[in-house]
Parts: sequence; structure tokens; C-alpha cells
Amino acid sequence: MSNFKKIIFMVFIFVPASYILAATPTDEVKIPVYTLDYCIQRALDNNPSLGAASSNLIGAKARVWQSGAVFWPQISANGSWSRSRTEVMDDIFSYSNKSSAGLSASMNIFSFGKNYLTFRAQQLNYTSAGFDYQTTLNQMVFDVTEAYYNLVYAIISVDVFKTSVQRFEQQLAQAQSFFNVGIRPKIDVTNAEVNLNNAKLNLIRAQNSVRTAYAVLNNLMGLQKVEFYDVDKDLTFEKYFISPEDALSNAYKNRPDLASAVAKTDSAKATLNAARAEYFPDINATASYGASGANSLSTENGSVGINASWALFTGLKTTKKAQEAKASYSTSVYNQESVRQQIIKELTQAYANLTQSEEAIPVAGLNVEKARENLALANGRYKVGVGNSIEVKDAEYSFSEAELSYAQALTEYRIAKANILKSMGMR
Repeated sequence: MSNFKKIIFMVFIFVPASYILAATPTDEVKIPVYTLDYCIQRALDNNPSLGAASSNLIGAKARVWQSGAVFWPQISANGSWSRSRTEVMDDIFSYSNKSSAGLSASMNIFSFGKNYLTFRAQQLNYTSAGFDYQTTLNQMVFDVTEAYYNLVYAIISVDVFKTSVQRFEQQLAQAQSFFNVGIRPKIDVTNAEVNLNNAKLNLIRAQNSVRTAYAVLNNLMGLQKVEFYDVDKDLTFEKYFISPEDALSNAYKNRPDLASAVAKTDSAKATLNAARAEYFPDINATASYGASGANSLSTENGSVGINASWALFTGLKTTKKAQEAKASYSTSVYNQESVRQQIIKELTQAYANLTQSEEAIPVAGLNVEKARENLALANGRYKVGVGNSIEVKDAEYSFSEAELSYAQALTEYRIAKANILKSMGMR
């Protein structure tokens, strides 16, 4: 790759599409607008975390089939052929052939529930893996939602600081004009230049935040190549309400991690009972059929029978295995309760964030109007020679902060709503 191509490639990677295309003199080039739903679907299709969870689910299903194989007959075949040489006299040998073939089958008839309980434990583990997959999916949906609105806020921040730079450029030009005609001192020009440079620094930081936000969202969507796109920046407030009691009730019914913990507890209990069943004998049925002979399979033999095996002493292996299973069951019970407490904590925090954002939105909106009015008054006072440059700077910063605070309240409300839904096991 030539150096020129490398430079172009790096530019496309590190500069968001909307800001590259904004610099072009034509409006013919259109970039797509990725909606939140579209970004979520891309993440569900491409993100490797979901692929790993899906593979884990497939493995859990395979283990169910493995544990269920004990309910079927175990059939094996065997065969052999040999040729031997025996010296009967000096340099005189006799040769003989021997061959055999056979089939054998065995099947467990009764294991005092051990085989069924082992099979049931794997079924429950598969169920748990399915809920774990759903948990990963719900987390992915929330992560994409959060990244999407963080990107929206970052883009709005750039727009705010671009406008701020333009206003400071106008203020500098005005201060320079007043200084040229002797109305204002030189310090007003210097202050205006400092204010402009600070605004440009804020814009640079905001543009970098956009690049970072794009990188986070692209990573969640699992993009393998550079894609140019914009996002829907509509943050119109739409009230969402659910009582804390209903939210908690929904969480207990819908949270996949809680359902997974319950399944793990039931599986651990089945494993414990299976371990205890090892104190009892296994009863099996067996059957075999075979044929053998020298040059042909002329001699047939077969057998059928029932046998029982009972491990009377295993060096305390059975006892310690049962103790281990009991400890695992206790751990699962504690983990299940921990998930319940975590649900309460997450819902409480999410509900508090939703309430805070909802209460902040009208206040922040009113603050924008007041800050805009204050900026207009400060500019007017400066133009007629009553105000000063510091007053204009403070008013400009207050207005920019008010706009950012309003946008932040709107984006935080949408993220808080998504968090409430995730905490309830919903999307």
C-alpha cells in the first residue's frame, strides 16, 4: 500500500463520516442514517459475545444427549484373526488359523435414579445456558442503546461548540472594530482572542469524543470495515412510567439471570441426589453372541444375563463426592439469593436515574431559554458600550453549558429508560 493510500485510510478510520463529508463542497453525497433498532440488529448479527453464548448453548445441549445415552443399549462388535506357526520337527512347521467375531450389548436396568438425575441435571444446565444467552442478548441491547445515545450527545456537543466558536469569532470581530475606532481598549481584543481559542479547544475535545463514541458503537456492532453513517439525533421527550412495585414484579418474572440461577440451583440439587444414589447398586442386562473357528466361523456361542455391581468401599470417594455436591448446591442457593438482591439494587438505581433525568429535563430546558436571553442582553449591553467582554464570555459559556445540560438530560433519560427495561428483563 502506498503512503498516500495509507494516509487516506487512516483519515477514514479516525474521522467520523459526517464530519468528512461536511467538508466537501457538494451535497450530492448522502450518508445513511442508522437508527437505534438497526444498530441493535447489527450487533445481534455480528457481535462475538453473542456467538460465544450461542456456542455455549450448543455445548450444553450436546451434554444433555451425552447424559441421556445411558438409557439406550450399549452395543459393541469385535473380531479377530490370527495365524500361528509351530515347529514340529527340525525345519518342519505346521500352520494354523484362528478367527472370531461377535456382538455384545449391555443396558442399565435400574440405578436407583442416578442416571435419570444426572440426565435431569444436564437438562437444567441446558435451560440455564439458554437463559444465560438471553442475559447476554439483553445486555448487548442495552450496551448498544447506551453507546448510541452517547454518540448522539457527542455530536450535539460538537454542534454546540461549533456555534460557540462562531459567536466568539463575531465577538472578536466586534471587539477589534471597537478598538480600531477607540471605543474599547486593547484588552477586550485580547480577551476575545483567548475566549475564541478556548472555544476552539472545547470543539476539538468534543470532536474527539465523537470519534471515541463512533469507535465504541462500531465495536458493539462488530463492524469489520469502515462504514460512513449518521445517527438519529431526535431526542424528543416521551414520558415512560412504571411503578417500583410493578418494575420489581416484572423483574422477578422476566429476568433471565434469575431464571438461570434457579435452573442452576435445581441442577445442583439433582446432582446431589445423583451422588447420593451412588451408595446403591447398579443393575444391568447383558447379551452377547459370537462365532469362532480355524478356517471358518463354525463354532457359535452366546449368552444373556443380568448382573449387579455394588461399590462397597471406594476409599471414601462416594462420600466426598456427595459432600462436594452438597456444597455446590448450597453455593447455588446463595447465588440465587444474590441475584435477587442484585435485581433490587439495579432497579432502585435505575429508577432513581430515570426520576432524576425526568425532573432535570424541564429545568434544563428552562435554563436554556434564560441563558439565551442572558446572552442576548450581554451582547446588547456590549454593543452599546454598557457591558464588558467578561460579561459576554460568561453569558456565552452559560448558554453553551445550558444547551449541553439539556441534551445530557434528554440522553440520560433515554439511557435510564433502557436500563429500567434491562433491569426488568425486557427490551
